[in-house]
Amino acid sequence: MAGNSILCSVSSLILSLFTLFSCLFGHCNSIEQLGEYDTFTISSFKYPETQVRPFDMRYIRVDLPPWFSSMSIALKSSVNLDIRSVDNIPKSALPMICFREGSLPLPDVSNTSLKELVSLSNSSFEGTQILQNSEQCYPVPRNMTMKLTNEQISARVLYFGLFNGVGPTRTQSKMIVRGPSYSFAANITVEGCVISTMQGQYCNQTVEQLSCGLSRNNSGNGSASGFFNQSMVSCRNNFETSCHGDEEMKIYTLEILRIAEFITISAENVRLRPLSNTLNSSGIDLICYARYGAMPSATVHDYSGNLNKSPLVINAPKVGQWYISILALNLSKVIGGSQSNVSQVCYSLELQELECPLGKAGPNCLSERYMLQTVLRKYSTPFESYYLPYDEKVMSDAANFLLEPLLSNYSFGGVDTWTYFILDIPRGAAGGNLHVRLMSDRKINYEVYVRNGGLPSLVNWDFYYVNKSSSSHGSMFFVLYSSSEEKVDFYIMYIKEGIWNIALRNINSTGGTSNGQTTMSISLERCPKRCSYHGDCRSALDASGLTSYSFCACDRTHGGFDCSIEIVSRQGHIWQSIALIASNGAAVLPAFWALRQKAFAEWVIYTASGISSGLYHACDVGTWCALSFGVLQFFDFWLSFLAVVSTFVYLTTIGEVYKRAIHTVVTILTALMAITKATRSSNIILVMAIGALALFVGWLIEFSTKYRSISFSMDLCLNTPERWRIREWMNNLVKTIMKRFRWGFLLAGFIALAMAAISRNLESSQNYWILHSIWHVTIYTSSFFFLCSKVNTINSGNEGPTDGNYQLTRQDSVSRAGDIVHQDNVAPKRPGCANNFVLVKVPIWIDGIVNNEYVGVGARFGPTLESKEKHANHTRLALADPPDCCSKPKNQLTGEVILVHRGNCSFTVKANVAEEAGASAILIINNQTELFKMVCESDADVNIEIPAVMLPQDAGSNLEKYINNNTMVSVALYSPKRPAVDIAEVFLWLMAVGTILLASYWSAWTAREVAIEQDKLLKDASEEFLQVGSADSSGFVDINIMSAILFVVFASCFLVMLYKLMSFWFVEVLVVLFCIGGVEGLQMCSVALLSSFRCFQRFAESFMKVPFFGAVSHLTLAVCPFCIAFAVVWAVYRRISFAWIGQDILGIALIITVLQIVRVPNLKVGTVLLGCAFLYDIFWVFASKRLFHESVMIVVARGDRSGEDGIPMLLKIPRMFDPWGGYSVIGFGDIILPGLLVAFSLRYDWLANKNIRAGYFVWAMAAYGLGLLVTYVALNMMDGHGQPALLYIVPFILGTLITLGRKRGDLGTLWTRGEPERPCPHVQLQPLQ
Repeated sequence: MAGNSILCSVSSLILSLFTLFSCLFGHCNSIEQLGEYDTFTISSFKYPETQVRPFDMRYIRVDLPPWFSSMSIALKSSVNLDIRSVDNIPKSALPMICFREGSLPLPDVSNTSLKELVSLSNSSFEGTQILQNSEQCYPVPRNMTMKLTNEQISARVLYFGLFNGVGPTRTQSKMIVRGPSYSFAANITVEGCVISTMQGQYCNQTVEQLSCGLSRNNSGNGSASGFFNQSMVSCRNNFETSCHGDEEMKIYTLEILRIAEFITISAENVRLRPLSNTLNSSGIDLICYARYGAMPSATVHDYSGNLNKSPLVINAPKVGQWYISILALNLSKVIGGSQSNVSQVCYSLELQELECPLGKAGPNCLSERYMLQTVLRKYSTPFESYYLPYDEKVMSDAANFLLEPLLSNYSFGGVDTWTYFILDIPRGAAGGNLHVRLMSDRKINYEVYVRNGGLPSLVNWDFYYVNKSSSSHGSMFFVLYSSSEEKVDFYIMYIKEGIWNIALRNINSTGGTSNGQTTMSISLERCPKRCSYHGDCRSALDASGLTSYSFCACDRTHGGFDCSIEIVSRQGHIWQSIALIASNGAAVLPAFWALRQKAFAEWVIYTASGISSGLYHACDVGTWCALSFGVLQFFDFWLSFLAVVSTFVYLTTIGEVYKRAIHTVVTILTALMAITKATRSSNIILVMAIGALALFVGWLIEFSTKYRSISFSMDLCLNTPERWRIREWMNNLVKTIMKRFRWGFLLAGFIALAMAAISRNLESSQNYWILHSIWHVTIYTSSFFFLCSKVNTINSGNEGPTDGNYQLTRQDSVSRAGDIVHQDNVAPKRPGCANNFVLVKVPIWIDGIVNNEYVGVGARFGPTLESKEKHANHTRLALADPPDCCSKPKNQLTGEVILVHRGNCSFTVKANVAEEAGASAILIINNQTELFKMVCESDADVNIEIPAVMLPQDAGSNLEKYINNNTMVSVALYSPKRPAVDIAEVFLWLMAVGTILLASYWSAWTAREVAIEQDKLLKDASEEFLQVGSADSSGFVDINIMSAILFVVFASCFLVMLYKLMSFWFVEVLVVLFCIGGVEGLQMCSVALLSSFRCFQRFAESFMKVPFFGAVSHLTLAVCPFCIAFAVVWAVYRRISFAWIGQDILGIALIITVLQIVRVPNLKVGTVLLGCAFLYDIFWVFASKRLFHESVMIVVARGDRSGEDGIPMLLKIPRMFDPWGGYSVIGFGDIILPGLLVAFSLRYDWLANKNIRAGYFVWAMAAYGLGLLVTYVALNMMDGHGQPALLYIVPFILGTLITLGRKRGDLGTLWTRGEPERPCPHVQLQPLQ
């Protein structure tokens, strides 16, 4: 409404809120305190305790009839907010209560500011005017009690709305709804006065009804009043005169039944009582206050004026109940304090109401007025309808009508023409939206004014539209859509019930219609703009069931009251969908491990869980629904629950019968959980509890079957042997549990599980897609780690605690390379027990024919073995009886080598028994495929004269099988030493140096070509190009200091991951990654090499577009298949003897490509990179032994526990003269990291035009070669123990370059710029004049 349309308008709603917070922060008087009055309860409504979930809402409607006296509201909620905490809560999660008169509040449209939301004080209402089509929103209080009277609020409909968060995201469809909920309960009571003429809070205020009648009916040419075709309704008080004293107020009421042009309120025959000839009544003020719907006062009213000065005119009054109060002032001032019996002022109150005849309205009742009839839409929701004029001028079967035939042909003052349309919004339809639209084939010259209850005008309206820049757009409940000069389109949101008037002002009209045609449509719609085609329109009822309202349920990417706000972009939605769907690929990890362990039931569950989860999220994000959403959701949650519990069951070692029984019970329980409230958070705890219970039951079954033979008497007092047996049984049980798991994997599983729990706990509607994707990855990864943590136990009998728990390394049954001497400072040493742990070759002869050769490990005790096979004795092998050799063998030995089983007694006991029985040596079969260090357990000195060697379990089983087949088995024991130098190291040195040499020249040549091209561009470039500069688009990657440091950090993390996860399958993953990198490197090197030949240049310079890869040269397309085939063949046949050739080719190509792409910009970055790598190499080769009890770098390089000959990221050559065989290897890092600095030196030389002697490249290459040579010398001096190559290479290279650069004066340029200064060819130097 226009700001100057009402002189003293204060909304009744503001008074209700004033009273509300007065009760909250002050004291409220109750009826019991003030006594009994003539009131009765009109209605009483109790709203039970209800929970409001996040982004949900509840509406409460309260009807206030004209005779009501007061309304009491008591609300109690679980919200506990203070003013300070409100600022920290986003509006999307803020519990709010909103008030609106006549219709439902909708804060999403009103966009109430946060400043208003936190104004919880009476001062916030002082001087504030709230219009009838507005609302007020506040944080939900914990307790609210208020009592509002008919002096404070109007007799109409009042709505309360409770929201749990507002804003565009409230209507957005969400994959999950997470956030705090709150509950509330409300009691609402409306009371009325028993006597109709008595009103007010306590029904003690007399209200006089004005009597009205038709005074005249003017028709024809005119009348004394000057108005045409109008009806005048006159109203006056029942008594001819009304008298009251100074500052005494009288209240009158009047009901306007029809649309009126204006009403005039006047006071006639003003006089004093008793009559006085000396006093004049002109000085008395008769203040008139008028208010629509409620009793006015001096502070709260709609209109006011002094009737003793002039009448009060109210233009276009609203239809309904009006209240008028008259207050006499200055009566004592007129009397002047003289002794007089004058005590009252008397007057006659007159009210004239001007009404136009039917079909007419406006000034002089010459404008057209049309009553619109309601036409319900077919097959629509309740109250959805459109409006058509009930007139013979327009015959329309459509939802719109032609406007020109209906226009008024009278121009008031020759300026404009007004046409009025009246429509009725039925009771209960306040939750609908009024849609007004005008369309024309010409420019629209209409202004639209809309008002509830009365006729609109230029100064009196609720909503208006003049043009795109002048309208009510931006105000509450008015939404303007795609309007233009030929189209007007707007909505009035949640329109009030009752009579509405729409006025069209035809500006610049000449009294006739133009040739253009304008159509108009007025409709009541449930959702605006059909939810912008980004959502569904849904309907609901308020708490009373009397009002039907509609709202938009938007899709995943849009929000707002009409779904017109894009919350997630299309690209963002695609990425969210990919993340949620693709993250289920992590199910491959536990599924692969289950398949590898032949746990087919678990494999099916994990595979089905990953697939069902991917299908469910594909449907959830709106990509594709393979089945109905409910079915997919059930399968997702059910299989996820089942997968978690199956992980626990897998950790037990029980029979298939028991496992099937547990799986059946778990399947039933998880299915019930998934079908009933699957999304509740407590299900996670329940699933974990069921899984833990299944694990506990499995362990009970396992231990009860495995240890059922262990029994003891349970008398009142256990004797000492029985207590000892209990203690021994408990010790064995603890040891069994400790050996049951790989605790590193178990710890990793719990860490991943904790990450999954944290990500799920942090999930919200906004970050769901990323955190739930993390949940997928972490929960499947945790299952994978738990599966890997289980040790497949082998029943090898009771092992005594003194066998020694010093694991050496896994060894195959055949000879392989590795460190042959293992120093150990932890294992005890004493006289007779001070040997190093050495690898021992055990060749086998079957019936005198060489059969095989196994590898074992020598004990800490016993004599030193021969180092050459020709000096070793061929001795017959015999089985021990008993097999553990803990007591004297039953068979007589005459110098044979005895084969015994590990367990039941210490290693030294076994050796002593064998020696006393006449054995020449003892071979101890381990109970696993790993070798353990055999130590001396007792503190006494050991004197064992026969050698003791431990063999892996598979080797011992083969030997037992041969002997049991009655064949003669002979063995020899010797531990050969490695040669000081092997020719393989020479070739490896040449290979490393040659790789860096080639890569450096390629890098320098490319850098020079780029520099030449840039010089040409700069020379011929325009000034604009020079100002912008040329971007480096050559595809090079320059390392900075931060990336150099982070590289070492990430390399350390990756190394630890390799160490912890080293297994056959993990090496398989590394092989795949190596093949991908090798293919890329091999094709880049091949293309660069072939393109140097003229016959291939044409193919290298012609391109074609390939999906996902862009423009690719024809030469690359031709070479790439051969590179892929080469890598695949190597991967398949990599275990054959000469497969190292393919590995070296792929590795060299990959190294050269990396050195060509990645560059060190200056010596400073190179120093930081090599310095960090220097510390990295030393730490993980030497210092890591203190943390992990073995060298992490060496274990990873050898590929221990993987069943492979090391990881593929190595260059290797077979050791040709080493009796142990194996390979000489060098890691990629030992070539790439120093090679970056060597390549940098050559690029600098070429750019600085330095020759070989004056440059730095030759010196850098010599330093690298010398450092690598020293590495091999140290390697041989340390008896073959792995050495950190960068320990020797880095000081040589950095020392050489820094010393040489300082001596030549280039250190500053090398350190900072990294390249010499070059003259700019585009700069023309002018000679000095």
